[in-house]
Amino acid sequence: RPNVVDILDEDLNPNEADIKRGIFHSKGCECDYIFAAKRPRFMTQIPAEFYANLIQKLREMYDYILIDTSVNYLDPLLGKVAYPIADKIVFVTDMGISSIFGMKRWIIENTGDETGEGPNLDPDSIGIVVNKVIQDVNMDVDKIQAAATPIQILTMLPSATGLILYAANTCSLDQVLNYPVINRAIKRLADSIVIPDGNKLEEVPMKEY
Repeated sequence: RPNVVDILDEDLNPNEADIKRGIFHSKGCECDYIFAAKRPRFMTQIPAEFYANLIQKLREMYDYILIDTSVNYLDPLLGKVAYPIADKIVFVTDMGISSIFGMKRWIIENTGDETGEGPNLDPDSIGIVVNKVIQDVNMDVDKIQAAATPIQILTMLPSATGLILYAANTCSLDQVLNYPVINRAIKRLADSIVIPDGNKLEEVPMKEY
C-alpha cells in the first residue's frame, strides 16, 4: 500500500487528490509509482474505463507515464486501454526460439489484422527490447531483427542473473541500473523513446555481451 485501489472512486473518474492517495514515491529512483492491487480478485472488479480516465488525468500531472502490462496479450486492458492511448509500445522478448516465434505472431496479429478485429497498431509506434542477451546460443541480432521486421530493435539487455538476484534480495536495484553495460542499454531505450530516431540497430553491438 498504497495501490490503485486507494484511487478508485465511485464515478470512475479520479481527480488529482484521489490519485495522490494511491501514489508511492521512490526517492532513490526519483519516480512515482501506482501499484496494482495485491489480490487479483480486486483487479478483475476494476473496469477498463477507470484505467483510461486515470491515465488521461496522469497525463496532466507527468511528463512520462510507463504502463507495465500483463504478458498475456489477450488481456482486455491492453486492447481497451493501453493500445489505444500509448504513444510508444515496447515489446520485450528474449533469445529463446519460442519467444521469438511468439513475438512474430504478436506482430502479425496486432499490426496486420485485415479482419478489423485486432488493434491494427502502427509498426512505427512499436519497438522491440531483447532481454537476457547472451552470446553463442544460435540466435544473433540479425535473426531477431528479421523476425521483428518491420519493427525496430531498440536495445538489448544483457543477462546478469547474479547481479539482479542480489540487488533484488538486498533492495538495491540501483546497482542494476548503474552496472555499465545495463546502464548503456537502458539509455539507448530511453533515447529511442524520447528522441525520434534516437537509436539505430547498428548502435547495439552484440560484442558488448
